[in-house]
Amino acid sequence: MLLLSAFAQAQDNDNDTNVIEWSAARKLAWDDFQGRVPAVALEAALSQCGFGYATNSVTKRETLIVTVSARFYRNESWSRADKRSIRLLQHEQRHFDLCELYARKLRQQLASEHYTGTDMKKVDKLYDTLMGALNKAQQEYDDETTHGLNTDKQNEWNDRIAKELNALSAYSAPAP
Repeated sequence: MLLLSAFAQAQDNDNDTNVIEWSAARKLAWDDFQGRVPAVALEAALSQCGFGYATNSVTKRETLIVTVSARFYRNESWSRADKRSIRLLQHEQRHFDLCELYARKLRQQLASEHYTGTDMKKVDKLYDTLMGALNKAQQEYDDETTHGLNTDKQNEWNDRIAKELNALSAYSAPAP
């Protein structure tokens, strides 16, 4: 299961121990799910992740620099210890991968045009549109895979996400 987090600007609670920036080299592990399991939750796991952006401070005419990232929030993500499996972890990783996919789509759209301080509303609109599309994709992903229990559909989504990430590899975030 997934709970999306939207962040349009850097947040104070985004610290090194809580946030994992998406990286092809860094896959999620069960130790990353540090949140407390709700007493009434029916799900086996929940990934709190999303994508967002931060900008430089500019005047109306200065160039706007937009930094886009996909993030996983450890303290808000949780899993039931008795339900942990490689299959479930891979399902949760794909939720995070979808966040990166939509971060790349935003980077792609931002790269097609020059933005200045007067264009913040344009950037906000692009972000809002893609966040809506991500929410829809995440729901479709869970519905079609039955939260990872439908192996055939899960494999289809694994391939689809990998192909789309590869197609947008030019818009990967630079390594920190």
